[in-house]
Amino acid sequence: MREGLRLVVLEKVAATMAVTQRVVRERLAKRATCRYSSCSDDAGLIIPLAAISNRPMTSIRCAFLTKQHGLYAGQDDPLLANALEQRGWSIEAVDWKDKEVEWEEFQCVLIRSPWDYYLTPDFFLDRIAEISKRCGRLLHPESIIQANIHKRYLTQLGRFQDWVIPTEILAAENLSGVDWNGLVRRFRADRLILKPVVSAGSFRTLAIHHKELEQQLPAIEATFTKEDVIVQPFLPTICDDGEHSLVFLGGEYYHSILKRPKSGDFRVQVQHGGIYKRWEPDPWLVASSRVLLEQFQPHTLYARLDWVRNPDPDSPIPYLLMEIEMIEPDLYLRFTERGIEHYADLIVKRMDP
Repeated sequence: MREGLRLVVLEKVAATMAVTQRVVRERLAKRATCRYSSCSDDAGLIIPLAAISNRPMTSIRCAFLTKQHGLYAGQDDPLLANALEQRGWSIEAVDWKDKEVEWEEFQCVLIRSPWDYYLTPDFFLDRIAEISKRCGRLLHPESIIQANIHKRYLTQLGRFQDWVIPTEILAAENLSGVDWNGLVRRFRADRLILKPVVSAGSFRTLAIHHKELEQQLPAIEATFTKEDVIVQPFLPTICDDGEHSLVFLGGEYYHSILKRPKSGDFRVQVQHGGIYKRWEPDPWLVASSRVLLEQFQPHTLYARLDWVRNPDPDSPIPYLLMEIEMIEPDLYLRFTERGIEHYADLIVKRMDP
């Protein structure tokens, strides 16, 4: 009798586990905005990524480079980790700053969300160099990171320079001697944008009216004490038309996102109140992004090009490039139907012998 009861219990446990796995999969798919390696749905169910079973045997151990151990800071991160685990990989979120990590234990490292790297860029480059030497493979080569980390690349695009927002790079120690009025005349702008040459998420970004430049000079010098400064004209189209982000995977265009700032602001990031949505870009924008990417770094696993509409309606160039992101951009794959799966397939293919 006890044996029969035990079998009944085991059958119920098996049935419950099957239902739980199905619910977990459904809820994880719905929780595309989850920020961590475990998610909580509306009913309070905690869904660790490891809860999804029936995976093939692990064949590759991969580190997701993030800002904190165990933290999938990007909203795509847990979804991508799950997709790779379904393909037999073992994924760990690893803090890029930790000097005690045994990188030799990882067959590959994928830079995902080290979103504090810009605070110590030289240290970040040192860590990338060490990781590149010690791990099996850094999926975005060190050379790409070095080329992309400093926004001086915006002044080095050769015959495509007219496609870029006019850009000047100033040394921090010379800010007091800058001919600000000359920059205003050159840019033909009412306001200037100032930000560090290594930055992210509108960090220390200032928008200053030309009539306030002299008054704001002490604040400018206090903001940029040690780092060089990138100066560009403020383009008012960012406020009403937004920022147009084109995502490339494996060198090919994949999808686009339109990011609009909240009313009264120019910053489009969601942490500043920005709103994101899918968007079908102008064919010129897709073709131009492809040309620029091939010119700058043709062999990227991933890249995002951010554009803003040219405020000059008579210009033959309808959009101007803001930046090319190839270190840790949000790729917004959660907005697509199969983006996560497609990206996972590309990553696996990169590791094929």
